Amino acid sequence: MNATQFNQLLSAIDLVEQNQKAEARTILRSLLQEDGNAELVWLWMSVVVEDVDQSALCLDNVLRINPHNHYAGFALSKLRELEARIEKRRQRLIRLRSWCFVGLWLMVSITLFMVVAQYSI
Repeated sequence: MNATQFNQLLSAIDLVEQNQKAEARTILRSLLQEDGNAELVWLWMSVVVEDVDQSALCLDNVLRINPHNHYAGFALSKLRELEARIEKRRQRLIRLRSWCFVGLWLMVSITLFMVVAQYSI
């Protein structure tokens, strides 16, 4: 990374600290176009992307470049834990929805049976 690129990276970091992630993302993207193996740029890009999947992809790139980057490894493991918890919660909600659906149809069936039974007396 040359001095100009390093200064651009520092500018992007300043923008991140000012919560101007879109502007920082633009600078980081241009740096990655110049050098797709810039470990620090990928690490900062993982902070400014818009969703968890993109962040995980950036962290994977950091670890591809440097498998010993403990910050990226730790962050990626936390993201994967979060994804696992979200998926577990999602599966629980799907099961609950299915049981609610069964309960609703059971109540409708019982109500219809009672109406038919009352009129057939």
